[in-house]
Amino acid sequence: MLSRIIQKILPGEFIFHNARWYRDLRSNYDRYRYTLLCVILSAASLVPVLYAILDLTKGVTAFLVNYSIPFVFLIALVIVLVTTKKTGIISIVAIVSCIISFALTLYLPNARHVSLVLFYCFPPVAIQLRGTWRGTIWVVIFFATAALLYLLQLYGFLPPWNVVYPSNVNILLAGVALFFISVLTFFGEWQHEKAIDTVIRSVLFDETTRYPNKKVLINSIRKDTNYLFAIVSIVNFNDLGLIFGYDLSDEILLFCSRQLDHWRDLFNYTIYRLKGNEFGILLDLGNEDRKEAYLKMKELRRLLQSTAMPWKNSELRLNIHIGGVAFHSGKPGESSDILSKADQALKSSIENHKGVTLYENHDHVKTSAFHSTNLFSILYKNHEQRTFRAYYQPIIDACTGGIVSYEGLLRIRNDEGAYESPLPYLAIAESTGLDVILTRFMIKSACEALRHTDKNISVNISFRDMIQSDLLGLLNRHYRMPAPGQGKLILEILERSELSEIAACHEFAANASRLGCLIAIDDFGSGYSNFENLLTLPINIIKINGTLIQQLRHNAKARMMIENIILFCRQAGLSIIAEWVDSPELAEDLKTMGIDYLQGFYFGHPSFIDWKDDSSNVN
Repeated sequence: MLSRIIQKILPGEFIFHNARWYRDLRSNYDRYRYTLLCVILSAASLVPVLYAILDLTKGVTAFLVNYSIPFVFLIALVIVLVTTKKTGIISIVAIVSCIISFALTLYLPNARHVSLVLFYCFPPVAIQLRGTWRGTIWVVIFFATAALLYLLQLYGFLPPWNVVYPSNVNILLAGVALFFISVLTFFGEWQHEKAIDTVIRSVLFDETTRYPNKKVLINSIRKDTNYLFAIVSIVNFNDLGLIFGYDLSDEILLFCSRQLDHWRDLFNYTIYRLKGNEFGILLDLGNEDRKEAYLKMKELRRLLQSTAMPWKNSELRLNIHIGGVAFHSGKPGESSDILSKADQALKSSIENHKGVTLYENHDHVKTSAFHSTNLFSILYKNHEQRTFRAYYQPIIDACTGGIVSYEGLLRIRNDEGAYESPLPYLAIAESTGLDVILTRFMIKSACEALRHTDKNISVNISFRDMIQSDLLGLLNRHYRMPAPGQGKLILEILERSELSEIAACHEFAANASRLGCLIAIDDFGSGYSNFENLLTLPINIIKINGTLIQQLRHNAKARMMIENIILFCRQAGLSIIAEWVDSPELAEDLKTMGIDYLQGFYFGHPSFIDWKDDSSNVN
């Protein structure tokens, strides 16, 4: 029954017998049928025993053989069932035996209306054991056999039955009762099968588009076949939902599914629903090569993008990207690797703005993914074990040569136990939200250090940090307005990141200034997309980008840019720090140009300072 339901609703190539959900359903159904068979066969084996006991109490022994044969047969069936658990075969044997027993009990002496019991019990038993349609066929066979036997004995082809039934009216009423029993049993089992059908559809089909899902795809790849599998992604899915409301999301999916369905016959593919904004298509390539596979994907994308989606009084264009893999299947169930390769191709398509990409067997994508996973693991381990460390690099007064402040720089402990720069980790930290944790750690570390030194200490923050609702609360908890002669906390804003939510950034900067913090712009000169907005912040310090500083002595344009920045800062009343100063000649040039403070390897590398130990606080 289960196989019939699944084959009816799923693609013909779907190999479902090894799927876990199918094994669970199959196991539950077989357990039910096994229990039912045990009960039926055990109960049936008691009938000849009871009849034998009744005869023996009356001293009748003539029919003991008649009772022994069915008893032994039924017990043997029970033993085979318990031993083999072959419910399918045993149920057919039981149904056929029931039909034969019905015919025999019509003629055997002293049958005691067993045929009537079989007549009433057969329909519900057959439907329960074999399902609605197969069970109904067995019921028809049974009634046809009964009718044939009746007609043959009626017209003299067979001897008369040994049983005497009640009047025709009673037989008619019994027939009506049997009809209702059969109908109720049929519809009860039919409802049961519909429930199973619903469960299977909920497990294997997407609720919105009604397409089979990834579970079906994984078990639909035939052995020794050339395939193209492609992931069709609606890249602007989230943007459209954000602009027009998320009620549009399902409409976009339904529109895309209709378009895929419209071009199905042209390409002869099977459609699957994967996740979020992605569909999958599986196409038998036959003898076609990779070039043909790529051209098919390219043409499909053109067709999908050629039709605009109507929405209210406007038309929406879907940005479709496709990543695919052409492969020769080795064995069923290998599609998990195929999905990964198609996903890599899709990622490459989106990142490189190609629209369509066919997977190439390059290891760098896997290597990159493994590297990112490893970096995240190290980051999270540092977070859990609290092994982050703050290093400090001195910032020098250009005129006196004395230390005026330190920049706090994060260091991360790697798998070898050594501390290293966070630069390789920043991208993965931003994409996973761990960058907020890093910023909090550095602010706490700087606030703790300020309790033990009269030097200013700076830490880097991004515009994203500034709009975090709890960052200002963190400053309130850990930083207090410094007394005269005490060091201040300097918040260095990374100018290279994109300024968003300008009002929130201004509010944060103003509140931080009221707490006694100084505001600095880091890497000034690396980009000017935020220049106008930066000028409106309460800035105290400008740090000139290190790349410009390194080019000062041999690049006239770099020197001119630095001079203009110095002029701007002088007119605006801002202090200036030059980064990446690595030689006495460079330091002297910068001092001559009017730079206030210098920072770089020439004056000191970032190092760990135990602020509680006065001997380590070298001024």
